[in-house]
Amino acid sequence: MFTFLLLHLGLSLASTPQRPPPPPPPPPPLEETLDAITLSAASRAAVDAALGDARPELESLHEALRERESELLDDVRAAMTPSERAAFDDALPPPPPPRDGQARPR
Repeated sequence: MFTFLLLHLGLSLASTPQRPPPPPPPPPPLEETLDAITLSAASRAAVDAALGDARPELESLHEALRERESELLDDVRAAMTPSERAAFDDALPPPPPPRDGQARPR
């Protein structure tokens, strides 16, 4: 009987879905990485120019990604019951702190 219970328990645990491990933390911001190394004045000027030229496009891409993520979360939440939605909201990590004074809704 004891062996049966252990075997049954083992099979039950084996069939329980497991959460994947959390993703690794994001890399540090590019500016921090650049500040941590020594660049010549000419290299730093070229890097700053490249970043400055790309900044509007990157900000636009980030905004589009935030909007799409918000739409996706709305769709996911809409598929849930109210109690599931509450549990889901509680399980979400807190939103990242705002950048440049912009509020980041959840």
